[in-house]
Amino acid sequence: MNRIPNLIVSCLLICFCLIGCSEKNPELNIVPTAVKGLYKGSLSLSGSTPMLQKVRVIASGEQRISLEMRNFSLNDLRVGDLKLTNALIQETESGYHFVANDETIRLHENKTMEVSVTGTVRDGILSFQVHTPDQKQLIGEFSGELLTEDHDSEAADVLSFSVDHSQILGAEINGTTIEVFFSDEMSDDAISAIRFTPTLRISDKATTNLEEGAEVSLSEPVKFTVLADDQINKMFYTIVPARKRRYTFEEEWTLTQHDPNATFPDQYYKLPANSVWETSNAAVYLMNKSMNDTIYYTGAPYQKNLPNLKQCALIQTVNSNGQSSDSAKNILSYPAITMGMLFTGKFTPTRDTPLNSVQLGIPFPAQPKKMRVTFRYVEGDSCYTCSKPDKEWETVKYSKTTVDNYRMVAVLFEAEGDEMLSFAQLKKSENVILKAEQTGGEVYWKTTTFSFKPVGGRVYDPTKNYKLGIVFQSSNLGETYGGAPGSSLLLESVEVIRR
Repeated sequence: MNRIPNLIVSCLLICFCLIGCSEKNPELNIVPTAVKGLYKGSLSLSGSTPMLQKVRVIASGEQRISLEMRNFSLNDLRVGDLKLTNALIQETESGYHFVANDETIRLHENKTMEVSVTGTVRDGILSFQVHTPDQKQLIGEFSGELLTEDHDSEAADVLSFSVDHSQILGAEINGTTIEVFFSDEMSDDAISAIRFTPTLRISDKATTNLEEGAEVSLSEPVKFTVLADDQINKMFYTIVPARKRRYTFEEEWTLTQHDPNATFPDQYYKLPANSVWETSNAAVYLMNKSMNDTIYYTGAPYQKNLPNLKQCALIQTVNSNGQSSDSAKNILSYPAITMGMLFTGKFTPTRDTPLNSVQLGIPFPAQPKKMRVTFRYVEGDSCYTCSKPDKEWETVKYSKTTVDNYRMVAVLFEAEGDEMLSFAQLKKSENVILKAEQTGGEVYWKTTTFSFKPVGGRVYDPTKNYKLGIVFQSSNLGETYGGAPGSSLLLESVEVIRR
């Protein structure tokens, strides 16, 4: 008998679903109880080794049945659940016979294929064949026995994966991909040279071909399989290296004082000179100096020690009192609400477009995948909005319905030399190719992960130069000079993860 080529079988199994499924019918009891149930036996596909498989027969309409294969895998390809539907079943002298002629199967990439299905149920044995409509080519066949009960587990999961190695920063399971983390500074050759022995825990009674105690090298992705207790369901896992750049705030920040005899609070906290981070403290200082008034005596953000935690950065929204301009008295205007900011880059004061004072960017010669932040957020009591941030930022209105939120955003953008990206350009720059963002309300200490996504259909090009801009805001209304005084975003650690 002629057999269909392997390539067609592979395409067939990627999207194996017959079109024309009947709507559910209340008279489903027309399908005999003796036919319905779970069958376990051998499935043979053209060009492939016979495999153990379970097929479930259910009623799908008047004298109609569906055949379902759950968690189906072919070689190293996990296809998922397969269903053959709309087969007409009739009783015969020796049992039951079913057929589905000239059905259309959806193939890969929206292609289709006509098939015919014929089979029988006799004395608790289910047998069926799938042919081409002319019956000249056999696609597959199954024969199995009805199970009276099924105690075999279908679970085939990796429940935990850990590595004990001085140069490995941890591991994480993401679906069927297991990422092993290395420092961002490590070269490919250095990572490939490392050998380690992972410890993993899998589903109860499942088995794996990753030998216990075996050493692993990630010079190439490591693939392994977990086979469920039922000896049918499989999960295919891949171990890959990933890099992460981790930032903490354990270094002491300096309390800078320009003039000890100043009548205004002439001091604010600065980060160490070698830090990639900058703050909005200088802006608060300049407003203090101009207004000769107390806004927030240390500025914001500043560093804080908390019980049972490492030193962290505290970013806070402040009441900056608001001031209208008066050219006759040489008085400048200032906003009523000023958010706290921590960002990668530098602060260059400018009056024309204040948001341009925040200049973002540090060199980042790689494609980031996701951000991971350990933080806490406390909302301020009263939230204010500014209706005319471009003209009257000193005027705000209390809002009963508005609740303050934090904002975290990271962008990868094209940049040459000393080129930076201003905060004002963050949303509209065509140089931004990837963006990761998260906002939210009050939350106790937690670790959150959010992914970078393409912007405007732009694609990462390893031949170009990129910079990474990260911004943390204590108020997501801060860019329009709104927010709640006292809103506080505390940051313990920041990680940038890349493959």
